[in-house]
Amino acid sequence: MRRPPAVLAVATGMCLLSACSPIVQGSPAIGLDAGGRLIGAVQPCTVDVTVAHLRADGADEDLVTWERSSAEEGLQVWLLGPGRSLAWSRSGELPDLDPATTYEFWVSADDDQERTDRLSVTGAEIAALTAGQVLVPPDWSGQGAEPPAAVLSLGDLADLPC
Repeated sequence: MRRPPAVLAVATGMCLLSACSPIVQGSPAIGLDAGGRLIGAVQPCTVDVTVAHLRADGADEDLVTWERSSAEEGLQVWLLGPGRSLAWSRSGELPDLDPATTYEFWVSADDDQERTDRLSVTGAEIAALTAGQVLVPPDWSGQGAEPPAAVLSLGDLADLPC
C-alpha cells in the first residue's frame, strides 16, 4: 500500500522530535531534612538517574552537580550542602542561594537523555521551608503561566505517582 507523502512527512517529523527529546520521568525535590539541613531528593520512575544538577535560571552551566556511581530504585535523599552523603558526591561547593534568583534542579542519567522533571524554585521559596518539607514540580498542564513549586512533606515524596 502506498502512503501519501504528507503522512510520511508527519511521521518522520514526529520520529525526529522524539529522538531529540529526553525521556522525562520522575520527581526531583529540594528541601530540608528533619534537622533543617538542605537536601536533594528524587523519586525516579523508570529513569536510571545518576547525576543531579543545580543551575541558575538562564545559565548555561551548572552551579554544582552531585553524582552517584550507579542508579538505584526508590526514593533517594542526599545532603546538598556540607556534610557526608554516602551514595552521592558533590562536585564543587554549593553557593549561598540568593532569595531573588530562580534555580532549576533536576536529576538525569549520565547523558541527560533520561531525566526527571525540572524543578524551578527561588532561593526565597527554599528559605521559607520548615524542617521536613520539600519543594516539587507543580502538576502543570503546560498551559498558561507555570504555577509555583508544590510543598510536600519529605515522607509524601515517596508516594508521588509516575
